Amino acid sequence: MRLNPYLLLFGLTRCVATIDEGLITGGAGATPSTSTESGGGGSGGTASTSSGGSGGEGGSVVIPGSSRILFTDLTHVPRAPGYLAIYGHGFGSTQGASRVVVGGLDVVDHVVWGDRELRVEISPESPIGAASVVVHVDGDGVSNASDVTITDAEVYFVDPVGDDNGGEGSEGDPFETITFCAEMLGPGGVCYVRAGTFTEGVGPFALTLSGSENQAAPKAIVAYPGEIARLESDAGGGVLLCDASAGDCTDEGVWTLAGLQLEVLTSAIVLPDAGRGTRLVGNQISCGSSTTDVSCLSFQGTTRNITLLGNRIVGESVAPSTMPLMAFEAGSRALDVGWNELSGVTVRKGLVLAGVGDVRIHDNVFFDLGFRGLELAAQEAPNVIVNNVLHNSGDGSSDAACLAVESSSVTEPVQILHNTLHECNGDALLIAGSLAELHNNVLSQPDAGSFIRVVGFLTPLVGANNFFDGTGMIPSALDDSVLGASGFVSPLVGNFELSGSSGAVNIGEPVGVLFDRRGVLRDDMPDAGAYELLAP
Repeated sequence: MRLNPYLLLFGLTRCVATIDEGLITGGAGATPSTSTESGGGGSGGTASTSSGGSGGEGGSVVIPGSSRILFTDLTHVPRAPGYLAIYGHGFGSTQGASRVVVGGLDVVDHVVWGDRELRVEISPESPIGAASVVVHVDGDGVSNASDVTITDAEVYFVDPVGDDNGGEGSEGDPFETITFCAEMLGPGGVCYVRAGTFTEGVGPFALTLSGSENQAAPKAIVAYPGEIARLESDAGGGVLLCDASAGDCTDEGVWTLAGLQLEVLTSAIVLPDAGRGTRLVGNQISCGSSTTDVSCLSFQGTTRNITLLGNRIVGESVAPSTMPLMAFEAGSRALDVGWNELSGVTVRKGLVLAGVGDVRIHDNVFFDLGFRGLELAAQEAPNVIVNNVLHNSGDGSSDAACLAVESSSVTEPVQILHNTLHECNGDALLIAGSLAELHNNVLSQPDAGSFIRVVGFLTPLVGANNFFDGTGMIPSALDDSVLGASGFVSPLVGNFELSGSSGAVNIGEPVGVLFDRRGVLRDDMPDAGAYELLAP
């Protein structure tokens, strides 16, 4: 088969998650970008395939463990004080003697410890520059390393009881509003937002952010470790990530928003045409629109180098919405969309990418969506869809599907690898006018429904080693297909891990996807679908 260059590097993942198991259970999608665009895909907060860092133990033996870092919230971490969220798998539910090392120095505080999320305060003595993050798990060994950059940028704090007029912005004397704090930031600076509800803004958005003065040092607005910082809007909209009227949207490395709760009536996030370098990580986003003409997250025009990791995005509109939860428009490039969760029964579509290229859609969960979970249309460059779970979406109408791939101007097929599709009310997969290559997927339609529907005069479908559960027709263009019982652990509650009785175990072929959604290493006889069977 023809492999996208990303796939040969599929161990180099980033990680973001929350302790909530529904937000991230992932592991092997994001890879370093091969795009010529700067920033984006693999420039920071990236986990390597190595089995651990030096850990500051000079000369001691480092034993690789089974824990895995997937990504971090920040790529650039100030050191005075500097907090870092680490997302992954296998850290252990309690800390015990486990610890985190950043840049060869033990962190000074483990603020939050969970099996899939850690929040730590790095040492103020950490050397400026590139640094590796590793987790030493008691009784297991050392995780892979994740790369960040330590900076001496300024840090400010925001608290509802703070003061914008007389406050210093310190932890003991914080500012009152996110808006004021954001205006004070220089390149690489961070606003840490303490617990509380923030209702800001006088226009259509609660918060409007200007571009970064330094392309290599994004500014950040981050929830304080272990606290819930909630941004609401009386005006309807959430965050305008740059103001196109000010001419600042072409800056690279603009903003990171991490760990926040956003509850709005219309669009939670809007990035205007030509926006660059935005990173959204581990946010809880709810859009309860009373209108039908806006997307919850809207990336307009030729946006570049956008990273969305570990966000939970929920559509809660009262009336059915015709707009998708998240949309990228024609010309967008270098997009990394991983470990997100999208749902909303009144929302027509989850994620729509129209006229895009150089996209990695990996390790996400799409469910309970009215018409389609994921739609890729008019692709303009090769794209990869890997390790996603799409289930219980579609309304039974014509062309409803969990996953739809439509029209393409490129000769390379979209690669659909190691995905799990289940109970799609319509087609599990719709291919219309686009080349597609399928390997090691699970398509489960036990209550009837089509596995794959191909529309058009061409034969755009190739692939092998896919698993099918149901009574539909299996396309003859796919080689070595297997029909049987999926054997999911508990699909009624959204657990699509494989049980020992699953027919999807060991039927796959190696295609360069080294890890499953949780970061579990696949062997040379990989299981089909998004999950590898765990050893007893």
